[in-house]
Order: sequence, then structure tokens, then C-alpha cells
Amino acid sequence: MTTPFATMRKIPMSEPRVPLRLADPAEIAGQISLALRYDERGRSRPVAPGKVLGEFVADQTAEAVLRMLERGGYVIMKTPAPATLPAQ
Repeated sequence: MTTPFATMRKIPMSEPRVPLRLADPAEIAGQISLALRYDERGRSRPVAPGKVLGEFVADQTAEAVLRMLERGGYVIMKTPAPATLPAQ
């Protein structure tokens, strides 16, 4: 079984050409909410047979996760879109 990170492009931390920026909290919460509601194919994630996680619940959960990350002192950085990354 592969992890979700197995398919991500790995960028070495020593790579000076990749400009990182702080990710916006609203952007992070939106991505967490999206991940809670949909799988990688864009299909709704069922939480029980015949039931899907509602947008409100996903948004509230994402906000709670974001608050926990902030309280824990985590900093999330974001790279530019893949099309603007330098070739390896």
C-alpha cells in the first residue's frame, strides 16, 4: 500500500531555487475540508453506508485541525504551482 505522500514531488529543503511562502490559513482549512469530503478521484467520501460528510461538518473539522496545528506551533509552507517549479 502506498502512502498519499509517495506520489508527491519531493523538493529538497536545501533547494534554493524553490520560493516558499507561508500558506494562508484559509487556504489550508479549505484543502483539509476538501480532503475530508472527497477522495483523490473527486468522489464523495462516505462516512457510513449511504451517508457522506457534509460541507458544514468538514469545514468545522478543518477549522479545528487548523487551530490545533497553530497551537502546536506548526508552520506550513507552500510551493508555487507545479508548472512554475524549476526542472530537475
